[in-house]
Parts: sequence; C-alpha cells; structure tokens
Amino acid sequence: MCNIACVSDALQAFIDGCSLSDVKLTKDSPTGKLLYNKDVTRYKQQVKRYYDDIRRLPPVTEETMISYLKGLSNYQAHQLVSDYPFSIHSALYQLLKLTARHSHKILENLKENGLDTPARYYETILHEILTEV
Repeated sequence: MCNIACVSDALQAFIDGCSLSDVKLTKDSPTGKLLYNKDVTRYKQQVKRYYDDIRRLPPVTEETMISYLKGLSNYQAHQLVSDYPFSIHSALYQLLKLTARHSHKILENLKENGLDTPARYYETILHEILTEV
C-alpha cells in the first residue's frame, strides 16, 4: 500500500513540476506535496529552461519538416519490411490461432447457416493448427 502512495506522490511531483500554475502550499496541504515541494520548484525551473531553449531555436520550415518526416517514414517502412517480411501463410496462421478461442461459436454458426462443408474444412484446419502449437 505504501508503495502505491509513494509512487503516486512522486508522480504528482512530476506533474506539478510540468504545470504552468503555481501551487500554494499550506499546513493542510497533502504530505506528498510538502515533501516534494523543493523538487517541484527545481523541475519547474528545468522545464522553463527547456522551453526557453526551444523558443530560441530557429524556426523549422515546412519543407524541412516534410522532408524529415518522409525520410523517417521511408526508413521505418524499410525496417519493417527487412525485419518482418510479410508472409500470407504466417498471417493466416496467426488469424486462425486467434479464431481458435471462439471456434465453438464459429462452428456452431456455420452449421446453423447450412455451411457444413466450410465448417468441416475450418474444423480440420483448426485441429491441425492446434496440434502444432
């Protein structure tokens, strides 16, 4: 219980440190706020300095931003393809594994709608997949 309260107090200190408004402390303020007040003041100064530094940077042109985002997009698309090549068999396998959880409902629905052949086919494939896993 204490761990949750301690983490909650620390989290609140970070939130207060990033807040634009000043919190007025009184003797009735929560213990966590009183305990972390010195840290909150330091965080506020760091956050202010961070945004002041950003404000002093030269503005980014729309052309530069678009170019950067296109490059990032191309890089990530290439990484995705090279790290995880798409396979239709793998995708179907994963899809059937997911449907296994609801296989009874699926089979029941197929049979109720007169689709006995697809139901048998699904049952066969599902059995093969489940025995592989």
